[in-house]
Amino acid sequence: MQDASKLPLEVRTYMREIGLRPAEYLDKAIEKSFGYLKGGEIIDEMNRLFDLDEAIRRSGRSVSGRQKEIVDYVNSSLELSLLCSSYYDWHVMRAVMARICRYSEYFGSVILDVGCGNGIITLFTARHFRERRVYGTDISKAVLKTASALADRLQMPTDLFFQPGDSLKAFCDTVMSIRIMHENADAAKYAGYLAECLKIGGTLFAFERVAMNEPGDEIVRMYSSAGFMLVPETFEKIYCPTGDEMGSFVCAVFRLERLCR
Repeated sequence: MQDASKLPLEVRTYMREIGLRPAEYLDKAIEKSFGYLKGGEIIDEMNRLFDLDEAIRRSGRSVSGRQKEIVDYVNSSLELSLLCSSYYDWHVMRAVMARICRYSEYFGSVILDVGCGNGIITLFTARHFRERRVYGTDISKAVLKTASALADRLQMPTDLFFQPGDSLKAFCDTVMSIRIMHENADAAKYAGYLAECLKIGGTLFAFERVAMNEPGDEIVRMYSSAGFMLVPETFEKIYCPTGDEMGSFVCAVFRLERLCR
């Protein structure tokens, strides 16, 4: 984990501005923000959704529908979304943003954040690269609505968020994938989709979750099979708290050498 005092100033400033701060207890943060009664209702509903999700996981059935229901509920308001990000993502978000700053030289003039979620990373990227075009795309209308609300709060354009479509082929010079690979049942297909979004010679900035005992070779292999070449000096294994657990991640930059069909 990176010492907060060693983070780039723009990362610390941005996190304070949007209200992203470490929350030791999510339930207490929700009750403080929404009040005891309303907060209690929110906590009960989140617990219900997470319990159903866990039951489905244990049964071996697909959880994609339940995950969407959780994501949509968490993003039913900007405040709830930011509170959940403060609890689950505070350490991860600052690690991602610090590495966007560190590897700025690899980012092109048109940047696409695939699976942008509530837009925290997308909007930071747009601020960091003020003279470039930055977009965020996500399949969830709820998170796109939340992302646009955050953009509006920051007095930034809200039209940079949209749902994905067929028009994204060779759309950008840089594509970002932040903790998305592990959510896809067909990781190879997802890697191929990212490649199709890029122009040949473009770059992929990846920050992907991996198992604790996984060195990251599988991530490299999966992206390599889609035509990406690892930039070796950018590869890094990172450990960050995610809520009450410790998460293991791989961060790296890849360059698209060819399309593998």
